[in-house]
Amino acid sequence: MAAWLGSYGTAAFGEKAYPAPGAVIMQYTGLSEVSGTEPPTYACVGTRDGIASYRIMQQRIFTMLSLIRA
Repeated sequence: MAAWLGSYGTAAFGEKAYPAPGAVIMQYTGLSEVSGTEPPTYACVGTRDGIASYRIMQQRIFTMLSLIRA
């Protein structure tokens, strides 16, 4: 949810439009989509995380980086 709010803002989820966050800090996520509108993001995940595969997080970060470098 933190990643979605960072990318799309609160209004996209039926809430009042609050200012966009300056950054997203997340421990892990199973979210694989990348919109191209993500704020600066710090992410970490363990290779033995029982909730979300580190590979999904790793691919998401690589995709975000490729958009920055394009």
